[in-house]
Amino acid sequence: MLTILLLLLFCSRKRKLSDLDLSLVIAVSLPVSYYVHDSDLSLLVLPFFIVADYVSNRQLTKLRLTIVVGVIALFISPYFGMSAVTISLALLLFVTALFLESFRNDMGASATAASLPRN
Repeated sequence: MLTILLLLLFCSRKRKLSDLDLSLVIAVSLPVSYYVHDSDLSLLVLPFFIVADYVSNRQLTKLRLTIVVGVIALFISPYFGMSAVTISLALLLFVTALFLESFRNDMGASATAASLPRN
């Protein structure tokens, strides 16, 4: 419930959702559903590609590296038979890092817009 509330508060203060926000919404919708099976992780393919495109076009920081590690952990976890707890921790790492990066982008865009002169 807290995750949904934070996500709603975060997304409601923006007019336009970015690609990272879409990835965040998709990634958060998985762990809050009632029944999650291994095959449901296939829904994370779209956020993986969006995040890969985002990270490849920017300088690699510690936070972006954490996002990449989360993506890799989620991608390989079904192949190595990792437990549901391990997959949940990897998903939590991915969602948290994605939330922080999206929040950082939003704050940076707000600071840039505030510094521009108004006509």
